Amino acid sequence: MGYKLSAARIFFAIVIVNALGFALKYFDLDTHFIFLGFRFHIAAIIPFLIVIKKDHFNLIKESFTKLQFTRIVRVILAFIFSTILFILILFLVKKIKIGDPEYFYEFGLSSIVDYPIYLVWNSIQLMLLYFFLAIIQKRLKYNFIIIFAVSILIFIYEFIPLKKVLLNYESIVAFILVCLIVSVTMKNFNNIYLFIFLIFSSIWVSLLALGSSSSTLVNLFFAANYDSWEGLFTIDKSFPNFLVPAYYLLLLGSLFFMALIKKRKSEWGINNI
Repeated sequence: MGYKLSAARIFFAIVIVNALGFALKYFDLDTHFIFLGFRFHIAAIIPFLIVIKKDHFNLIKESFTKLQFTRIVRVILAFIFSTILFILILFLVKKIKIGDPEYFYEFGLSSIVDYPIYLVWNSIQLMLLYFFLAIIQKRLKYNFIIIFAVSILIFIYEFIPLKKVLLNYESIVAFILVCLIVSVTMKNFNNIYLFIFLIFSSIWVSLLALGSSSSTLVNLFFAANYDSWEGLFTIDKSFPNFLVPAYYLLLLGSLFFMALIKKRKSEWGINNI
């Protein structure tokens, strides 16, 4: 089935979300909001609302029904293995250690217990982001490149400072890697449930373990009124400040590996094995 979507409509969505985002930042207002207990970032919902048309509803229905759950389990296991391996290696080389004991128990461990709640709270906005990217993927050629570019452009205003000159290069690199994870997930494991789990969990783990100075991310992913979070672990000060991008790079590598296995099995005519 063909899904009509013009490039102009995508461009319009990018322009609108960035114009609104810059305006909110200029007046020191949040670029996210809470509605009925769910967290919403404007870049995750406005593009979808702009491009959605009547002939896209069948695509939305198919997103919930035409699934291959065997592949979901494999990718989730790869994610869990990569995360444990990353933390374990850092512990073994003594580059991280348990952080402030009070916050470790009060905020850190309680956040782990509340993970399912955080996931549900953020599921709607990730679902709308998935639909937006799925519509683009169905309509346009070179969809990996397009999805990667669009993923960057709809969030770009968050990384362009208005009132300060200094750029946080670690955050920019991490953001680009997350957009690559989004693109690989959409291209090779086009599954709405996996998308929600993987994108949320990847960011959530990095925030919980290594911390963040972004109040937007902390408020969205932990529903906490903190301006920042130092993380469960304290990082050796002599170590480079690119641990978060390194974590995302490891996850990206594991996804590429899983995608390669999927491709080889497809070429050999093996399905769901």
